Amino acid sequence: MKNIIPTKHVTITTFSNNTWLVVMEKHGENNYVTTGWNRIKQDMKIEDEHFIIFDMISESKFDMMLFKVIEALVRTPERRLAHFKKEVKEKGCPSVI
Repeated sequence: MKNIIPTKHVTITTFSNNTWLVVMEKHGENNYVTTGWNRIKQDMKIEDEHFIIFDMISESKFDMMLFKVIEALVRTPERRLAHFKKEVKEKGCPSVI
């Protein structure tokens, strides 16, 4: 969804159906989760070694995938990551929350 700016209030959902209503704000060219981010970090126990992917579903909805960083994932090309994401949606995966 290139060039689509999210609404201010968005819903973030994980594959395990955890859901949060948060506020996003634009700073320069980037959008940031401001209000609600600390709650997500606390609920998901996000730490420095986590890698997070946000998939924009609509202007007001994002799916969030949380990975524990491992060397194999860091070296995974984008097309392989897309395949992995599809596989996770279909079969589930214990390394994705």
